[in-house]
Amino acid sequence: MSLFESREAALADNERALAWIRGSLIDVINGEPEITMGEVLAVVSAHNAAIG
Repeated sequence: MSLFESREAALADNERALAWIRGSLIDVINGEPEITMGEVLAVVSAHNAAIG
């Protein structure tokens, strides 16, 4: 899992990851690698932040 400041940064990183996978792991995977991405909403409360 990776977190990015922008969608563009995430897409660029996905392309780099796919290039690496295709170049390094092609012998151990079946078919095309699959990347799943989407937005995540996270909420941090004062209680959760205090306990860690």
